[in-house]
Amino acid sequence: MDKNFYPIKKKIEEIGSAIIYSHSNCEIKLSTQIISTLKVDDGIIWFMIPRSDFNANCEKSFPVELDYYRKGKLFYLKVYGKANLFPPKEELNYISHFSEEMKAMLSFKMMLGRVNVSSIDLYDHQKKEKKGWLNHSANYLYESLFPTSVHETFHFSGMQ
Repeated sequence: MDKNFYPIKKKIEEIGSAIIYSHSNCEIKLSTQIISTLKVDDGIIWFMIPRSDFNANCEKSFPVELDYYRKGKLFYLKVYGKANLFPPKEELNYISHFSEEMKAMLSFKMMLGRVNVSSIDLYDHQKKEKKGWLNHSANYLYESLFPTSVHETFHFSGMQ
C-alpha cells in the first residue's frame, strides 16, 4: 500500500459516506447522492449506490468526485477518480471480495460500485492547543474569526 494512502484510508473509513458527483458526458448522468463506503483498498474505494440510478446506456467508466464530510470532524476530503457501476450479473464477479455482512448490505435496492482514485484533496483544520484558560479563550476567539486550514493534494496515478 502507498504510504500516503494509509492515513487517508483511515479518514475515509472514519467518515464512511460521501456525496458522489458524476462528471460524465452522458446525457442521463448519475444523480448527485449519498453513497456508503464498503471497503477502501490500494487506491480503490468500493461503495453502494441505489439501483434506480443505474442507466445501462451510459458509460461503463466515468469521472467522479466524492466529497467526504461529517459535521464535527476537523477534516474533509475530495476524492477524484474513475467510477464503475456493476449491473446485477457483473456484481457476482466482484462480491466475493467482501465479508458476508457486506454482501448482505447489497440488497435488491443497492448496487456495487468502485472508484479508482487518481487524486485526493485533504483539508485539515488544525487545532492549536495552548495552555491556560486565557490562552485557550484567545485561541478560540481567533479560530472563530480566522479559521486555519491545511490543504494537501495526493496523487495516486500509479495505483490500480
